[in-house]
Parts: sequence; C-alpha cells; structure tokens
Amino acid sequence: QRPSTHPVAPDPDAVPDTASALLNFDGISYSKGASALRQLVAWLGEKDFLAGINTHFARHKFANATLADFIDNLASATDRDVHAWA
Repeated sequence: QRPSTHPVAPDPDAVPDTASALLNFDGISYSKGASALRQLVAWLGEKDFLAGINTHFARHKFANATLADFIDNLASATDRDVHAWA
C-alpha cells in the first residue's frame, strides 16, 4: 500500500476511537466512494439505480441503515446480482 492511499474501511482494530476514525476521512475516502457509486450506476443503469436508492431512502427515512440494507434495496430494483457486486 502506498503512503498516498488507504482503504475506505480500515481494519476496526486500527480505529480505537472517534478521533482516529476522523483521520481516515479525506479526499481519498470521498473520491473512492464517488467512484464506486459511478461504477454502480453504470453497471445497473440509471433507472434501476435511482429506483433502488429511492426505495432505500423511503424505507430508512429518519433512521440508520447498513450496507446490507442499501444492497438489498438496490437488488429489489434490478435483475443483476448486486450482492455479488458488494
């Protein structure tokens, strides 16, 4: 691993407290996240992606959600195997 990069989700043992967690959020984190979403939109198609996230937002309005919840909601809007993508 290069010093100019890091995983978006580090090993939990490497993040002992919230101050350490905040150090991991930088331009790399946001760029990787945006890139992954762009790839997902391209793979699913805009119509299915938007249907999935609209379902996700409706189901989790004013609540927390997990990655599994997000993937399940996307999967409900497409025939593609979104679980394998994740």
